[in-house]
Amino acid sequence: AVDRIGLGVNEIEVCLELLSHIEFDVILLAGRYTLLEQGGLADLLPLCLKRGVSLYMGGPFNSGILASETDTGPFDYAAPSPDIVARVVQLRRACEAHNTPLRAAALAFAGSHQATEAVVAGMSSADEVEHALRDWSCAVPPLLWADLARQGLIDPAAVTALAESAQ
Repeated sequence: AVDRIGLGVNEIEVCLELLSHIEFDVILLAGRYTLLEQGGLADLLPLCLKRGVSLYMGGPFNSGILASETDTGPFDYAAPSPDIVARVVQLRRACEAHNTPLRAAALAFAGSHQATEAVVAGMSSADEVEHALRDWSCAVPPLLWADLARQGLIDPAAVTALAESAQ
């Protein structure tokens, strides 16, 4: 009575190691394909796409900092470094220049790769659910991604992946 076999982790290396030994149907990858982290873009995401492994992108807000209205909040369940806070400020400014809430961009980005089947965002209140539903339905302008890449805020290869997903 098992429909799919999967793995849920927040480390890309674990996924790559286990995929060399086990055929998974799905991976829940938490907080590793976000506006702040794109480490798996070169290896894990293409491998999942090639093998037909569906990705559930968890933690699109990196534990909360990308959902915060004040550029504060946890990053990977801890206080963010000054570098992370500075990047969030830059991300927010770029989003504002495109009339896009940062939360909406964070959700859209996490769900943008072709290998992604779902985005799993942690929410703790009805208000957060309402915000997430509104943000999920927000149209993110493609020029935002290009601007983020140009500013060095996201991997330029992510923009290519975004374009391929849109086709």
